Amino acid sequence: MTVEYIEGMKNCCKGQSVAILGGAPSLVSDMKELPETTQVWGVNQHTAILPLDLIVFIDSKLWPYIQHYHTKFITRTAECDEDNNHIIRVRQQLSHNYSGALALFAADKMGFDSVYVAGMDQYNLDADRTYWWEGPQSPDIVRSRRLCTDGEPVVKFVKTLRRPQNIHFVSGRLKELHQ
Repeated sequence: MTVEYIEGMKNCCKGQSVAILGGAPSLVSDMKELPETTQVWGVNQHTAILPLDLIVFIDSKLWPYIQHYHTKFITRTAECDEDNNHIIRVRQQLSHNYSGALALFAADKMGFDSVYVAGMDQYNLDADRTYWWEGPQSPDIVRSRRLCTDGEPVVKFVKTLRRPQNIHFVSGRLKELHQ
C-alpha cells in the first residue's frame, strides 16, 4: 500500500505535460488534437480502456469498477481499499465538487508546465444536446441545471489555480471562455 498526499507533491512534475481525459462526447475528436504529453490521466471510469498513468475520481461508488486498474489514483474519497493500490489523497475541498475539477487542481499543484484537457464538454443550457446522464433518449427530457452548465463556473475555478495559463481546453465552450 502506498498513500501520498498532494500537499507533498508540489511542483513534482515541473517541466512535464499532462493530458486529462474526461468522458464527454468530444473526447474522441479531442484526442486527435492533443499534442504528445508526458502523462495521460483519466477522469472517472470513462477512459479506463486506455493506457493511463493515473485515474482521478471523487465518487466512492466508482471504486469497485476501477480498483483493479493498474495505475495510480488521485481522490478525496476515504472509502478506498488501499491494499494493492497507489493512492494520492487530496484533503482540500474544492469550490467544484466533480472529478474534472479535482484533476485540474492536482495537475496545477503538481506543477505541470502544460495541462491539456480533452473530453470536457460544457454547453449552454439552451444547447440542442442530450447527454447519457439525462435518462432515456426521449423528447420530453428535462435538463438538470446542475449537470448542464455554460462553463463560467468552471472557468472561475480555473482562475483560482496557481497557473491557470498552463491549462488548455482542446475544444468546446470551456476553450472559448478560457483561452
